[in-house]
Amino acid sequence: RGCARAGSAPPTLVQPHRIASMAPTSEPTPPLPFEAHRWTALSRCGAGLGGRKGQSLPGWALFSEPFDVGETVRVERRSNAQSFQAEVIGPPCEPGSNEREDLQPIRLLDGTGAVVHAEPRKMARVLPAIVPRVLLMADTTSFRRMAKTQVGGGDAVLEIGSAFGDCTCVLALHAVAAVGVDLSEEFVIESRRLHPECRFEWLDIFEEPDRLHALWAELCSKGRLKIFIDA
Repeated sequence: RGCARAGSAPPTLVQPHRIASMAPTSEPTPPLPFEAHRWTALSRCGAGLGGRKGQSLPGWALFSEPFDVGETVRVERRSNAQSFQAEVIGPPCEPGSNEREDLQPIRLLDGTGAVVHAEPRKMARVLPAIVPRVLLMADTTSFRRMAKTQVGGGDAVLEIGSAFGDCTCVLALHAVAAVGVDLSEEFVIESRRLHPECRFEWLDIFEEPDRLHALWAELCSKGRLKIFIDA
């Protein structure tokens, strides 16, 4: 389910294919799309601590502590609107300091520059954009967690397969711009009713490449493009 990708040029679209038989074949295996990107399946990353309760999460080690000074993290709170991005500015506090030893100093990236202390187990690493990636998620929970933790104020996001718009609504809370598109006109109509503050478009990305390219260019002009695909 889904992937998040940063890029500036629209892709050449290829219709998805199905494997008709498990029998051996002499035909070469088609290459993965986005060959320049690093592919990661989250279920294979190992368990790590995360979420607003700091519990053990399957596949979360890539985003979990320890955090180095200078890394960007998102601190997860009770609601999506309350979570925030910050820069790690020091190691976890040691015994005998003025702060609890399980807290780590961070600087808020909200324009105030305020310094606070947070529990590393409730923080998630924001993967640096210098390494283009495709992230594969096995379930809706992981997909929503990516939307909550890996998108910030400098990002513009396109969600393909937005269904009833719940994930697009999460993305819009953190991104400078977010658009959800879906093949189903009924889904788009319902999404606009449920989330009037968000933008949804009825679009078949394979049949209407010109509209996709225009939307791609629009989002690239607003921020660093990331794409979420709910397949």
